[in-house]
Amino acid sequence: MENGRAADDRDQPATMGPESGASESRGAAGQVPAPPGEPPRPTGTPGSAEQGAGIGDESEPLAPSAPLEAGEREAGAQVDVAAVSWWRRKRVLLPAAGLLGLLLGTALGAAGPSEAELATAEEDAAAARDAIAEAEAALEEAEADFEASEARSAEEVATLEGEVAALELERDEAEEAAREALAEEAEELLAEAEEEAEAILEGAEARVEALDEREAALDERAADLDVEEERQAANTFGNGIHVVGEDIEAGTYRTDGGGTCYWARLSGLGGGLNDIIANGLPDGPATVQISSSDAAFESSGCGEWTRSD
Repeated sequence: MENGRAADDRDQPATMGPESGASESRGAAGQVPAPPGEPPRPTGTPGSAEQGAGIGDESEPLAPSAPLEAGEREAGAQVDVAAVSWWRRKRVLLPAAGLLGLLLGTALGAAGPSEAELATAEEDAAAARDAIAEAEAALEEAEADFEASEARSAEEVATLEGEVAALELERDEAEEAAREALAEEAEELLAEAEEEAEAILEGAEARVEALDEREAALDERAADLDVEEERQAANTFGNGIHVVGEDIEAGTYRTDGGGTCYWARLSGLGGGLNDIIANGLPDGPATVQISSSDAAFESSGCGEWTRSD
């Protein structure tokens, strides 16, 4: 566009209007006169190479290119994490930078800007730079708050872990103390049970000994009774013929007698009258001396005879 404008200017006569004066004031180098005390500003249309060189600084590194969307990436392509992070962090700054570039481009690309317009553009650029600085400060503050929150969270986690460890230690100590107390109580109960068992055993043994002694006494008494019964059986008899030395022993015997009592001392068992040594028919009690030389003793209706010597 400037080449066409230059050609038209060559074909037309030179005039000293505001526009031509502004064009001449730029100079061949394409610079615009700046306010007093500032260096000349480069010219160029918005978006041109000259304007881009005028806005940026060649010493600053280029910003990372914008990351491709998910549908624009090739399969298997690696994502530039740094680029994504930069674009996320600068999402607030880029609109302000674009506004600043648009303002500068509009101001510089317009033909014949006045000093007032340049001052307005400078104010707009300063306002944009202030907005960028405020956005950066807000972002840094947000990042600081986030880091502080993470630090607090880490401290809280560490505190909770310490409390959990202390509670676990306290629980372990309580369990150990409870186990020791239960063990001591169990030992005491076992000792008491053993003492009671020993006392019961001693009592049982003493009772067994007493029972054994009583049983022995009873056995002895039973034996005495058996002997007495045998003696009484041997020294007591009733009706019948009793062989001396086998059925009865020699000695003195007594009976209460009866109404038909008959007794006889026999020298033999032939049944003849000559076998009778002595006899009697008592009406009441009677006493007879049986000799060891007698063969037998006969009793009939006299009741029970009992040895009395």
